Amino acid sequence: MKSLPLNVNIDYDLCTNCGICVRSCPVDVIRINPETKTVEPIYDMDCMLCKLCEHDCPEDCIVIDPSKQVAHVLSWG
Repeated sequence: MKSLPLNVNIDYDLCTNCGICVRSCPVDVIRINPETKTVEPIYDMDCMLCKLCEHDCPEDCIVIDPSKQVAHVLSWG
């Protein structure tokens, strides 16, 4: 099975696993893997491309792929 490109790309050479991205994601796309103790985009297909994790990351190690289209639009109002 061919893997799909990720919306959420994390540079693990820069990531300190502080967990700020986990707390900033409104739809829980990024989680801390209990086995490896690292942050991972577990539910990548649910990413809304809001870029809150990218903006909140103190190490600038998260990049959201802007070329991927969101399948749905949510209203926050």
